[in-house]
Amino acid sequence: MGYKNIENMLETLSQYIRSEIEDESVEQLILFAQHYFSFSAFDEIANISIEDLYGAVLSHWNLFLNLPDGKEKIHIYNPSAGSRYFCESLFWASQPKQAAKT
Repeated sequence: MGYKNIENMLETLSQYIRSEIEDESVEQLILFAQHYFSFSAFDEIANISIEDLYGAVLSHWNLFLNLPDGKEKIHIYNPSAGSRYFCESLFWASQPKQAAKT
């Protein structure tokens, strides 16, 4: 983590992908990763671990590969309280309203 710039992050990610993928799709996945992160603000991903960046790319790559022609597909993640992806400030919106006491 703590990449110098987007190029440094992409090079680190490319090396990581090469260490994890050992088939002919490795170069395609690297190109996909480069395109995928070309739309990201570097300051928003600069401190994300290489494993998490790889996981995001691989997840979307697999979604892309398994997408039937002419169809849409989405994944909805519902993190549990206490996970690093859970937003405490939005928790109140999911709580049932209590009846007013009279």
